[in-house]
Amino acid sequence: MGCGKSQPSLPPVTGTTAGDAGATLPDATLVSPDVSEPLDGASTDAAEVTEEVRLMQALGALEVPGMTRVRSQVQNDHVTLQFATATPNAKGNTATIEVTIGLCSGCVAPTKAEVAERKDQSLAQLGELHAKNPGLVFEVDAELELMPQRKAAATYVRSFVDDGVTRAAMHTLEVTFIGSDKSLRLLAYPRSGFPQTQAELAEAFTKDELVHAVKAVFAAAAAIIWPP
Repeated sequence: MGCGKSQPSLPPVTGTTAGDAGATLPDATLVSPDVSEPLDGASTDAAEVTEEVRLMQALGALEVPGMTRVRSQVQNDHVTLQFATATPNAKGNTATIEVTIGLCSGCVAPTKAEVAERKDQSLAQLGELHAKNPGLVFEVDAELELMPQRKAAATYVRSFVDDGVTRAAMHTLEVTFIGSDKSLRLLAYPRSGFPQTQAELAEAFTKDELVHAVKAVFAAAAAIIWPP
């Protein structure tokens, strides 16, 4: 993405994938944000607290219908959160959605061409095992509509490898929204047992279900960032 010099350096959004037979995603620890505590460098005088700080505090207490807030960390210019879908899907699985929301200045959303050019770089980050997997599903959408007039760049990855020596699986949806003064990065991935086949990986929690979960978190955040 191309952003102005004043954009903060946000911590990366990272997910967890199962890498061997029987591996499962770790249980998250429930941590509720204490938005009453003064932020680092923030004044305890309510009159001196900036609107940006108040926004980060409000986002730190973000609630998403149908989800449980698992983790929240608030800083002056960004907030990181983690949610879990509260109700299992038809296959009995849930999903985790990690999100980083930050302030930026003069941010510019990437073009379709720029998103397409990142495919090789993204494949390299997957590691050779998945990048060279013939069954790898790697889809890039430069204009995923999260809400009316709110489009984002999305990368969907699904890979199952069983070569007789190594068994590994990866299933993630990463979405980046860049506005003129706000940026949101979301990463969604299923929480389920290790799949036995590629078909089982695809069906345990579908791409459409991951997209739906990401849109739900974005909509809840948008109501705070851009109130009607």
